[in-house]
Order: sequence, then C-alpha cells, then structure tokens
Amino acid sequence: MTLLRGVDSWWKPTPTQVRTAKAAGILVWAGYFSNGNDGIFGDGWDDATFRMVQTAGLQTLAFCSYRADAATWKARAAALGIELCLDVERSVDGGDGPAVDPWLTASGARLYGSGPGAGAGNVMTAHLYHGHAGYMVSDYRSIAGAGTASWQPIYPLPGHQPTAWQYSGTANHPWGTTDDAIYADGFVTIDDMSAAAEAQIADIFDAIFGPSAINGGDASYPAKPNNLDIIRRKLSGYSVPYPAANGAEIAVGASGLTDAQSAALLAIPAIQAAVTSGDLTLSHIEAALKGA
Repeated sequence: MTLLRGVDSWWKPTPTQVRTAKAAGILVWAGYFSNGNDGIFGDGWDDATFRMVQTAGLQTLAFCSYRADAATWKARAAALGIELCLDVERSVDGGDGPAVDPWLTASGARLYGSGPGAGAGNVMTAHLYHGHAGYMVSDYRSIAGAGTASWQPIYPLPGHQPTAWQYSGTANHPWGTTDDAIYADGFVTIDDMSAAAEAQIADIFDAIFGPSAINGGDASYPAKPNNLDIIRRKLSGYSVPYPAANGAEIAVGASGLTDAQSAALLAIPAIQAAVTSGDLTLSHIEAALKGA
C-alpha cells in the first residue's frame, strides 16, 4: 500500500501554490463541492480548479455535504474522474445521523469524520463496519502514526476499505494554510473494478489470511492487512479478473502457498471455476499476494 502526503483547502489554490506543494512532496490536494447552501465553508471549487490540480500532476478529491444532492455530486465527480468524500461534521451538515448511510450509498462517497479520540459518539466508530467506500479519520492528537500512517494503529481497521488520516488542521505552509493528511493510494484513486471482482478478491484474502487479518491478524495467520490493496492495484487495470495471460507481469515471491492455503482457495466456487476453465492458476494469486 502506497501512502500519499496530501492537503486540502476550502479556498481555490493557484497553479504556483500547487507547484510549490508538489515540490515539497505533496501528492494530493483536495477541494470541495458546494451548492452554496449546504454548510460547506466558502463557495467550493469550480471544475477548472480540480482540473488544474490534476494537470499539475497531483491527485485530488472533493469533500462535500449530505445537504446537497447525492446524484448531482456523484455525476460531477465522475465527470472529473475523482472520488467524493462526505464531510460529516456538526459545523457542515449537522454531524452524524440517519441521513449519512443512505447518502453514502447513493453517492459512492468515502466518509470523513471524527475518530475514537473524540470520545463516545464519534463518526468512525459508529460507521466502522458499515462497508462504506473508504474512511478518513480526523484526529489532530500527537499519537503514534500521526503524519506517517493512513490509519491510527491503535484502532481497528474498517474492513477492506481504503483509509486516510487528517492529522493536522489549518497548518501554515509555503503554499498556504491547509489541512494535512496521509492517504492510502486507493482512497484517492478511482476504482474501476466490478463489484464481483471486489468480492472475489475479498474471498481470496480471507481464505488465505483469515477474516481477522483485516484487523491486524492473530496468532493463526500472517498479519498482512495490505495484501487486499496490493492485489487490487496489481489487477485493477485488467479487463477481467485474473486472466492467465497477465500472470507473468507479477513477480512470484520466494515463499509459496501451503497445501492448506491452496485448498482454501479452491473451496471458493468462483476460484474453482476459473482454475477449471484455465483462466486462473493458483500461482497467479500467489504472485499477487507474495510477490508485491
């Protein structure tokens, strides 16, 4: 899993500011969608600003409010080729509530909000196992991982979903005053895999590493929570999941699958059918898992 240093700002950056940030190692500059009446501070970014950031070689995404129309923002984000991230704060849209889950389902957005450090009733704990597209925690405390990790290591991971951690707010930099974050690359990259392919990858991951591995593993399984993201990134550009012709593109690692692991994989109906048809070999899965 690649980690990306990123910033966000309610104000629209200039090309010079974006170039300054890029020279300092910033790889993501996120902005905001606003309809002018949805609680987002300022008037949001126009499409030209998002495209300018992309042209400068940085990735971007759009924070937004659930007081705006989900379908409208989903369509706009798709046209720009960026992800949405729902900003769940009391100061923006009233905070967490029954409107959040339906809005996330309709929009496909990631979720931004307070983490366990905020105490009872925080957004991340409430939604951790709701299966949203991604989770971005806001926590400005000086704790382990702040400024270097995309998730707080002392708290459970939200399943297979990509993560991000905004660890600083309104910080002064040569490029301006921005919020600072660490993003997992999958959080800001459009995921073009089908739902069936995502489910198949999740089955592979769980069969080899056990369901507990998504939360760091236990004594029975290797603690490799990055492997799902590794497989996704290595296979996401293929027209169909796991075609045999592409196996050579992934270097096989030194250690192989055990008989028990192979048997667990073959117990998955979709994997068994693909192996039987010749479209997939266990070595391709092994390569993706062991040779990243």
